[in-house]
Amino acid sequence: MRVRFLFSLLLLLVSVCSFAQFPMDKKLKQAHELIFTLKFDSAETILNSYEKDHPNQQTTSYLRFNLFFLRHFVDEDEAAFTKDKRKMLDWLEVVKDGDESSPYYHLYVGEMKFEMAALELKFGRMFSGAQYALGALSSMEDGQEEYPDFVPLKVGAGVLNVAIGSVPDNYRFLTSMLGYSGDLELGLQLLRESTQVSEQPQWSYLKTKNVFVYVYVAQQLNPNVKLSVKSYGLDPHTNPLLAYLESRLLQKEGDMDELIDMLLDVRAIPGVHDFPYLVYTLGRAKLTRGDEDANLHLLSYLQMNKGVNYNKSTLRFLSWYYRLRGQNARMELYRSRVLEEGTASVGADLEALRECEVEPIALELLKARLAFDSGQHQKVLRMLKGKESQICRTQNDHMEFHYRLGRSYEQLEDVKNAITSLTNAIKYTIEPITVNRVYSELHLALLYEQTKEFVKAREHYENVLEFDDYPWYEGTQQKAKAGLERLD
Repeated sequence: MRVRFLFSLLLLLVSVCSFAQFPMDKKLKQAHELIFTLKFDSAETILNSYEKDHPNQQTTSYLRFNLFFLRHFVDEDEAAFTKDKRKMLDWLEVVKDGDESSPYYHLYVGEMKFEMAALELKFGRMFSGAQYALGALSSMEDGQEEYPDFVPLKVGAGVLNVAIGSVPDNYRFLTSMLGYSGDLELGLQLLRESTQVSEQPQWSYLKTKNVFVYVYVAQQLNPNVKLSVKSYGLDPHTNPLLAYLESRLLQKEGDMDELIDMLLDVRAIPGVHDFPYLVYTLGRAKLTRGDEDANLHLLSYLQMNKGVNYNKSTLRFLSWYYRLRGQNARMELYRSRVLEEGTASVGADLEALRECEVEPIALELLKARLAFDSGQHQKVLRMLKGKESQICRTQNDHMEFHYRLGRSYEQLEDVKNAITSLTNAIKYTIEPITVNRVYSELHLALLYEQTKEFVKAREHYENVLEFDDYPWYEGTQQKAKAGLERLD
């Protein structure tokens, strides 16, 4: 599970915005724009018309491949991918018949193999996914060596360095065997350069892609980074993929009003292919804000989702919805469904499963979590301060109590009290390990790094790396390794 998730994250970063890195006429530029905004039907109409006069063209084969990649990655429908896989491989062969002396050849082949690997790994096909991934790595590496100044390859090289450089220690032997070491700082430098180069007229068509990848990677490696695509002049209200990226920041900042408005705007764009994950995010945001119709959006996700991911998490949120309203029978119904339905391949689902395998946290702590998630940090302090003995019954309650207090103090920039509360949180080790227990260590490390107490920061980053088998494992390990890189 972990290897698949780790590589899928890497592959998504390289692939999801990798279109149109080559000269195109007006029609193909229009098709590219439609693909990138998930208007697949309109894009296919243009490509069908264009191919009547330009059959077996590498550019259209490349665009079609990317369209199908995005469709299947968004839908998560394994049966549909299996049906379309042969067509995608045919398009890859068309591109491979191109000029091998061109930097674009290495770029296209590398990206298409990455995309195929991402889909194979998403659906648990580990062996074939690894084969495509290795082929992609080889193609991208060859291109970077032969054409180090070719701007489009900077993004691929940057992501590869970041991802491989932050591989958890217990998987590092795999990359070492393949001859890849990775360099986090070099990777981030290449990605920053790509956003700067995108301001030049000849590379302006790469701006959205380059910004997307840089912001995503920066957010992934350091939870304190607060980058918005808006700061680069991009509007997430008009593009589902940018909305997906911006939603990560808005959730972190607890800005549920802006998050909900943005997701509703994106949902209202005509002709856009359904992006179920955004419906899941909308339902969660409305639950956090306390909207009465939150359950309708969560149920809608369960109905429209063609895959298995986020089903457990959605059922868990439905149990919260009914618990908050005192409908305990319905709460228990959805808690029991968490144990029976879906899979635990992604962090949100594993977190939901672990939560529903044990006694629920105190209702006051659930309310405090939702207040925290909606950015009401002073409210969290009012709800919790001085009330530990009244609220907490279990070890998990005590750990959650101090963690939530500590994170709220951190958000309010009260470093001293944040460190005190998080230090209290790590006194409780719950089995199985909860993600908030590990996050307590991670945020202590970030706080000590902020106060320039680097010995203590290093200790807590290393403590994070000692934990295993908990939700969000790979992302947390990446953040800890990035923190240690900064200290070096």
